[in-house]
Amino acid sequence: MKHYPNQPDKRLKTLVGKYENLSQNPESYILSKAEFILLTDFFEFEKLQDQALEVINYGISKFKNSPELLVRKTRLLIYNYGYGKAITFLKKLSHSYLKPFQVDILKLEILIARNQTDKALSTIPSLKFKYKKTGNILSEVFYLEALAYEKLDHFDKSFLALREVLWVNPNHQDAIGKILMTTELSKKSKEGILLNKFLIKKEHYSAISWFNIAHAYYSEGEYEKAIEAFEFSIIINEDFETAYLDLAEVCMLLGMFQKATQFLKIAFEKFEIDELDRFIQYGESLIKSGEFRTARESLKAGLIIEDSDPDLLFLVGETYRLEKKYVLAIQYYELALEIDYSRDDIHKSLGKIYFILAEFDKAQCHFEIAIENDPYHSGYRTELASFYLNIGEVESCEKILAEAIEELPDIELVYHHAGILFSLGEEERGLELLGSALQENFSLREEVYEFVPELVGNPKVEAIINYYKGEQ
Repeated sequence: MKHYPNQPDKRLKTLVGKYENLSQNPESYILSKAEFILLTDFFEFEKLQDQALEVINYGISKFKNSPELLVRKTRLLIYNYGYGKAITFLKKLSHSYLKPFQVDILKLEILIARNQTDKALSTIPSLKFKYKKTGNILSEVFYLEALAYEKLDHFDKSFLALREVLWVNPNHQDAIGKILMTTELSKKSKEGILLNKFLIKKEHYSAISWFNIAHAYYSEGEYEKAIEAFEFSIIINEDFETAYLDLAEVCMLLGMFQKATQFLKIAFEKFEIDELDRFIQYGESLIKSGEFRTARESLKAGLIIEDSDPDLLFLVGETYRLEKKYVLAIQYYELALEIDYSRDDIHKSLGKIYFILAEFDKAQCHFEIAIENDPYHSGYRTELASFYLNIGEVESCEKILAEAIEELPDIELVYHHAGILFSLGEEERGLELLGSALQENFSLREEVYEFVPELVGNPKVEAIINYYKGEQ
């Protein structure tokens, strides 16, 4: 039973032509009950409620008051034409065409739709008892209980009710479609994994169950299992758009940019994607993969949809910067700043470009604005410190880092500060600071060389690193 209209398969649009032909030639009756319901779903999803009502009424006339079609009409009335019409229609039907359980379920659904959740929840125990031996009906009661708890934002109880639905009826498509959202909101990903394992055991080739368990694995930090599950869902359903996109997102999180790009490319070729976030995701993936020109093409396609999106403009600028086309990069950065001047990441990139162009006053200004806009981003302190170091102002570099390690708990800054102290000839302080950094996080020891490359081969630096290496 469909409690809400689902997004119909695009192939169902062909039914519209069949229906139009039928309405013009009533004698050529060719649609089944299932097709009438699918058409109703289609028109309701497209927010063409009057057409949906026309279709279902036509189906009812053809199939002589089919209970299945009457139930679908009642639900159409509940969610589109007001509860009053639904209640009136249901009263006319209750003693003639519908079975008692259908009336019970529809009455309960009306209570929930009217936000009379307390009354609905008080009714549910008696219905559970009444239909305890009838699995499919009982699963509908549990499903409506889940919807009632969802209305109250009791997502943990909603999850438990949905779980009962699926224990009783593993093929309940509405529950399978809703369990992902409820699992995430209730933070029951471990329980979600167990539930979806059960569902997959019942139906191994369920793309949505593999998709749901992938999200549960992701929530538990089991990223490799999440990737594998997403891939299974795509193998089963090659048209599963969201699976491609979510799989790419996990791959990007793990730094697997080539793989992320592979799945995003397929998604953009197969589907009509018009969400800006996805253009940004694809652009970032391509940039990380070193495909700057292709990234720019995708990002500019996004700008056709929204030409004033600062993220798109920034990323186009990044592609030009990474190709060393600095004039073009600056143009896009400045367009983005006209929309949102507080973008610290854009100021950082402008600082880098102006340093390369030897426009040091502008570089310093942009690095300082980046810090001002995000004072807790340690990387911006490092950028400014590195800038001072590279123009020979070592004392200013040391001052920036000294202030930074007082304000921010970032061990990389300590390594950088230790390196600068060596450059200033303050070896004793440098060794002391380097020792504390090595004790706290030995794995970042190369940071001292990254920031001050001339320290490579310094015997005192190597000696203290080797000393703490022995303690690992």
